[in-house]
Amino acid sequence: MGSLQDLASRPSTPAPATTAVSPSLDGAQIGEKVPAVMAGSEIEATRTFAEARAALSAKKYEEAAALFGRAARLKPGWSDPLAWKAQVDAKLGRFRETIEDCDEALKLNPNDAIVLNFRGFARYSLNHMEEAISDFNAAIRINPDYSDAFRNRGNARWAN
Repeated sequence: MGSLQDLASRPSTPAPATTAVSPSLDGAQIGEKVPAVMAGSEIEATRTFAEARAALSAKKYEEAAALFGRAARLKPGWSDPLAWKAQVDAKLGRFRETIEDCDEALKLNPNDAIVLNFRGFARYSLNHMEEAISDFNAAIRINPDYSDAFRNRGNARWAN
């Protein structure tokens, strides 16, 4: 039902207040592209996101979830930390939290097929099959080549 690899393989959504933010940029470069009052939280959000990815790579799932949540709070308009947190929460079996994270991420980026797939997976896991099928259908409409969404929709239809 999807994997953490899904997000790892997609390009990161650019941060709304900058032209590009990546963990490799130093504070001076970021500060030149954002208003001065935002520079500190932008930098901290980016660093926290990088720390979360490192924790995830080290299979420290609880730490990764907490750090992704912190990055999302530091930079409220950035959907990537919420999307990553949703997938970690799904891996930990916290499906209600997964749905909440996905709902928030979809408010910021409504056409994110990966997030729709993971919300569908969480709904499937909670035995909410009609909602799960709806999410899988939406993911397929956005990305007709998304094989995980097709497979998940089939599983949900079978279970329904």
